Amino acid sequence: MITILARGPAEAEIRVDGAIGENWYGDGLTSKTFAQKLADIGPVQKISVKINSPGGSVPDGIAIYNQLRSHGARVEVYIEGQALSIASIIAMAGDHICMSTGAMMMIHSPWTFAMGNAEEMREIADVLDKHEQSLLDVYAKRTGYDRAKIEKLLAAETWLTGSEAHELGFCDQWEEPTEQEDTAQTAAATAKQRESFYAFAEEFRRNTAALTPHQIAAALKSAVAEATQEIEVTKPQASSATIADPTTTTTTAVVPPPVVAAAGSEQLRAAVALELRAAEATRRKSIVDAFGRHAAGHAKLLASCVDNMDCTLEQARQALLDAMGAQHTPLAPQPQTLAGIQPVQRGDEHDKYIAAATQAILARAGQKTRDKESGKEVYPVVDAGNPFRGHSLYDLAEHSVRRMGLHTAGMNRSQIVAIAFRGPIQAAQFGHTTSDFPNLLENVMHKMLLVAYWGAMTTWQRIARTGTLTDFRAHPRYRFGTFSDIKEVNQAGNYEQGTISDAEKETITAVRKGRILVVSRELIVNDDLQALADAARGLGRAANRTIDKDLYALLALNSNTGPTMGDGVVLFHSTHKNIATANGVPTVTNVDLARVQMAKQTDPSNNDFVDIRPNIAWCPLSLGSTFRVLNDSQYDPDAANKLQRPNVVKGLVSDVVDTPRLDAQSAIVWYLLANPNEEPVFEVGFIGGATEPRVEQMQEFTSDSLNWKVVHEYGVAAIGWRGIIKNAGV
Repeated sequence: MITILARGPAEAEIRVDGAIGENWYGDGLTSKTFAQKLADIGPVQKISVKINSPGGSVPDGIAIYNQLRSHGARVEVYIEGQALSIASIIAMAGDHICMSTGAMMMIHSPWTFAMGNAEEMREIADVLDKHEQSLLDVYAKRTGYDRAKIEKLLAAETWLTGSEAHELGFCDQWEEPTEQEDTAQTAAATAKQRESFYAFAEEFRRNTAALTPHQIAAALKSAVAEATQEIEVTKPQASSATIADPTTTTTTAVVPPPVVAAAGSEQLRAAVALELRAAEATRRKSIVDAFGRHAAGHAKLLASCVDNMDCTLEQARQALLDAMGAQHTPLAPQPQTLAGIQPVQRGDEHDKYIAAATQAILARAGQKTRDKESGKEVYPVVDAGNPFRGHSLYDLAEHSVRRMGLHTAGMNRSQIVAIAFRGPIQAAQFGHTTSDFPNLLENVMHKMLLVAYWGAMTTWQRIARTGTLTDFRAHPRYRFGTFSDIKEVNQAGNYEQGTISDAEKETITAVRKGRILVVSRELIVNDDLQALADAARGLGRAANRTIDKDLYALLALNSNTGPTMGDGVVLFHSTHKNIATANGVPTVTNVDLARVQMAKQTDPSNNDFVDIRPNIAWCPLSLGSTFRVLNDSQYDPDAANKLQRPNVVKGLVSDVVDTPRLDAQSAIVWYLLANPNEEPVFEVGFIGGATEPRVEQMQEFTSDSLNWKVVHEYGVAAIGWRGIIKNAGV
């Protein structure tokens, strides 16, 4: 990561911490980010760069080196903790390099991981040799030593303290430790830096294990080609007063740093130990997450799986499914496994497969997705390297079968799809090898369903408050009164006791609603992606539409006077003072009267006015245009003789919600509502705060179809009456 700590008209200070380039955790420093930050600094005379990094990406490190060398300012580098591998190359960009007490620098020959035949290995070796020659140029020029000596330092993987780096010319200054500093602490810091680097190197090995030698060689060649381009760098003297007066021009060959360092057996064991500890923590958390809502019913099994370090996530899942299956009578005899193979896949690889295949399907279906940064719906763009671009549903089903360790030669399309349908639930019932395909379809349908759900033309989100319910019991919603006014103290010094009136109480209760979504074998065989998309989108819209209908059904209760409230009176009643005193079409006069009426509502104690204002106009479609003209006009549109009488309710409401659902009840009745987050009248509460429907695979299974439940758990209720005024329209 990069941080600009200080900035002034002549000097700036930058921190470079952590890995260089994009990494697995998304917190590495890329050259693009560095360039943006450097541009933000502007034309300063001096840049102080403070480094604490284990190294990282070759292209990003080269670009950062280039950016510092080509900047017109004097660059002063301070190595505060470590400058290892490529970070040492970034440090070489400094006109002056200083190492702090206990800081370390490490240089080494480039290396990488690869596999392949002899020709491919020779190609990798040739690229690494060229890469090392470029490194020698940079280090030799900075230190003044001949290439042969620097080459020995690289081959030996040399770790340098401040004094050693200064002696060899890798830095210009180092801070000597005081007599009070403990040398044991310095040794411990060095060991920790080594351990950190080798853990980083091992992560690189894992992340490049899937690349072919040709792919690695091509990437390295590209980096070398870009790095060895000579660029003109204008550098001011250290004593120059302004950047506008350059005094020297030099040509510098920019070269890449090492890819990763080679580790000895002891160092590799230390790195592996770190990885094992992290892997164990990940394993335990993954098992707990896999048990989910079944943890309470299988607590002993969960504890056994978590405490057994030899128990993998897949084995824990299988044990849970076996335990759940033991509680039910099998639906059919247990057939033998088709190939006798139970492959165990790493979670990371499985997730990447699901993500890539999902992206490809959504792109083929023309399904929009919600952009995380802008929140807008955009069409997905399939990555150029996505191996599933253009794949049909059947192609993906066959790929899932091959991932199970089965051979598809000799099978027809229908048989292949039947095997691909075997997800974890079916594997538990019939003892089959598990397929990824049901998970893939579920992920695709869920994304399609959610986009349709939030894109549905509904109004409940605009007129009701969104709440959270913990279970399916009735949840109270209270509106408390206010404390009685304070009284004057009498001459005897006695204080009168105050009171708070009883709160008003309403309740809201959740229900579970859902439908079944069926995916047939024929749909996959025929690659009927449109049918799958239509079904998922239709259910998404239906889930949102159902909430809307439930709210309007609530409004229509008791002959359109609303539900019976906690005080035993219907929502719209004279005792609630929310029926308009002057009925008629929306006019400046009628709307203003409603504004005054709402503001005069009092709290449950009748101690004070609520003093709220209308914020939403809620009306049939036939009155929507009338309200918009009324709300936007500068002058009263109903004034006689077209006089320019000011419109006193201009901009009163922030939203006009006109809907045919109100037309179905009455074409003339209209409402004014307060902001639902300030004085709510209606609430839509969701179990656990989950505002979106979820997709669950059903236990029932045949080889002809997969069935999913689309479940939505929510409740709708009226929880107040002060924030609404009803006008009968006549």
